[in-house]
Amino acid sequence: MANKRNLKKDVNFLTDEYFADSFALMVLYNDESDKKIIDAMQKVADARNKLIETIQNYQHKGLRISTIERKEGKRERSKALKTKLTEGFRTFITALEDGYEVLGKLNGEN
Repeated sequence: MANKRNLKKDVNFLTDEYFADSFALMVLYNDESDKKIIDAMQKVADARNKLIETIQNYQHKGLRISTIERKEGKRERSKALKTKLTEGFRTFITALEDGYEVLGKLNGEN
């Protein structure tokens, strides 16, 4: 699995690119479309924040567990974290795709 720093950089890069595209369209179009763009941006920002929180704060952070429990539950904890991260990435990518779909409709593309 990739390290936390690279995961967060990738998520932030994708979010920044989407925001740049959104702001460019907001400058080009009238105030009526601004509301739709801002709503889509908010959904992407919420998905990004949840994903970053998942990456940074895993379930048992800060808890001291015994060596035996650590060895026995390693596979289950790793599997649970991987599942949670996969879910978070799916939500984030879906929000990005929906956001770009909104931008495409406003731009006149199908």
